[in-house]
Amino acid sequence: MIFSLSVMLFLRATIRSKKGKNYAFTQNVKKDWIGYFRLIGFIEGISYLVLLFIAMPLKYWAGYALAVSIVGMAHGVLFVLFMVILAVAAFKHRFGVFESGFFFAASLVPFGTFVTDARLEKFEEQL
Repeated sequence: MIFSLSVMLFLRATIRSKKGKNYAFTQNVKKDWIGYFRLIGFIEGISYLVLLFIAMPLKYWAGYALAVSIVGMAHGVLFVLFMVILAVAAFKHRFGVFESGFFFAASLVPFGTFVTDARLEKFEEQL
């Protein structure tokens, strides 16, 4: 339930374009491997935050271990998908070792995927 709530919030999330207009996040992403990478990075980042700041406290402070089992499994699947799409995007768009390593390292840090989204948006504009 917590994970589905975060996905619903994601779908309703808006971002500001440079012209000041609001666009739904999914409308601002191009349908390319970079766009798919940005999209899965955003969802994976939300699942990581839900795991760290909702499910883990529920487990250790409230004794509700099932939260970590459910959210942890969903996050694990999303993380594997994130890595697969990273590999495909790196191959298709010829990311260097440093860029690929940066995206991987950022995925291990809370809020890191949101930092990479800004970098990927600039890269996407150049296409």
